[in-house]
Amino acid sequence: MAPDSIVELRTTFGSRSAAEACARMLVERRLAACCQVEGPIHATYRWQGCVEAAEEYRVVCKTVAELVSDASGEIVRIHAYACPEILSVTVEASHAYAAWVRDSVTHPVVPPPSRSDPP
Repeated sequence: MAPDSIVELRTTFGSRSAAEACARMLVERRLAACCQVEGPIHATYRWQGCVEAAEEYRVVCKTVAELVSDASGEIVRIHAYACPEILSVTVEASHAYAAWVRDSVTHPVVPPPSRSDPP
């Protein structure tokens, strides 16, 4: 089985609810095939000259290179942080998984049939 490349887009949020909202938005808009929320994780970082620590939730999204810019833009748009972490890492995936990721972000959503009364 030959591996194919996909992209993991990673970011963090200060709350589980914000992380889950981001994950849902990216999948609903077909900017990611799936997103996983991890945490809480403990972050130690330097901000405005001080060493800080916080509990965060990581969102790991599977997407394709062509959508990284759009997905990143949406993350920035909804994010509460002044400088959100957004990392893009190209990874190798199985052919079947990579095909599923591509299919999930490129095919339009087909609405379910109407549940109206039969004619």
